[in-house]
Amino acid sequence: MKKQSDLLISIWNRIWKLNLALFKAIVLTLVITSVIPNESIYTGGGLVANISTIKNDYSLISDSIDNYSFIPDMQILVSGAISMIQDAHKGSQKALLGVSPEKELCILFSVELNVNEDTPPAFITCASNDPVVNPLNSLRYYEAIQKQGIKSCLHIFTDGKHSIALRNNPGATNLWTQLCEAWLNEIGFISNNN
Repeated sequence: MKKQSDLLISIWNRIWKLNLALFKAIVLTLVITSVIPNESIYTGGGLVANISTIKNDYSLISDSIDNYSFIPDMQILVSGAISMIQDAHKGSQKALLGVSPEKELCILFSVELNVNEDTPPAFITCASNDPVVNPLNSLRYYEAIQKQGIKSCLHIFTDGKHSIALRNNPGATNLWTQLCEAWLNEIGFISNNN
């Protein structure tokens, strides 16, 4: 089962290296499940944030795809598990780093500590009543991005828990996709040609 997880992560890395705009726009809908003991899961939001802040390309294999940047042009995070140190989501931490991770790995995968001048613009959203990933993860990431002067926005909705979807969300949370589309237009990633 571990090999299936490694294959999914390998595919994930290679797809990012292709730098496809469509893939980058819908990446928030992807979930990579690490099939390891105790059914631990590490989701797309944390992976998007990591790939947006880690400078080393660990997927280099000396082929033509190595010529493409793996850093996305923008990032959309929904309820992302950002920190592996402060208010860490224990399931994500265990799935990604193991049961007793070394401090250096926790720092490397604590995205809020690795925002840099190359970090792409971010649309970040979550629900204040999320019982799975503490919403402070999103707030800290937004704060780190703001300190670098990177275009970004943060929307924290009252309701939605850890199940904000593309549609059929409770109350104002249902507006997040419209806000995201407006933001993508605002930063020039898409254009609304009516």
